[in-house]
Amino acid sequence: VVEPEAQPGYGQAMLNRLERASLFIVALDEKREWFQYHHLFADFLRHIQAQTNPTALPVLHQRAAFWFEQHASLGQAFRHALASGDPVWASEMIARNVETTIKTGELFDLMRWLGELPAEVIRQHPPLALAYAWGFIAAQRLDDARYWVEDVQRSLEHREQSAAPPVDGGQ
Repeated sequence: VVEPEAQPGYGQAMLNRLERASLFIVALDEKREWFQYHHLFADFLRHIQAQTNPTALPVLHQRAAFWFEQHASLGQAFRHALASGDPVWASEMIARNVETTIKTGELFDLMRWLGELPAEVIRQHPPLALAYAWGFIAAQRLDDARYWVEDVQRSLEHREQSAAPPVDGGQ
């Protein structure tokens, strides 16, 4: 994520050095393939990055989101996508994975992520709006579900009217 042009093995070597030196990382699996920083150290690093190079943060979040998406960790991917500050880009990532997210039983997580997007961005993706409606049905919030279903209907009707050839008055 930080050094995409690094030589193969660079990341693993760095992780090994950090772990041997007990520098604020913890292995998350027995194979020692997944690590995370201690949350206080991670917060500190984010603060330093924001102070020293704030323009890099959105790009780093997008790289992280893409990496997590490629490694089927959609929850982490969506968190980073939303943190990138680009709600349209984040909505496109969520839209690519909405079916998988629902199939894996993460509907309420999906609802939380969709709730962090501006309504106008959700409206641009009818599958997201329908997923949002489905989540509201599951949460027994039927008025909210009805709103989003009707919004999708209006959107589709508007698209059909926009795409219809103009009537030339019989000429």
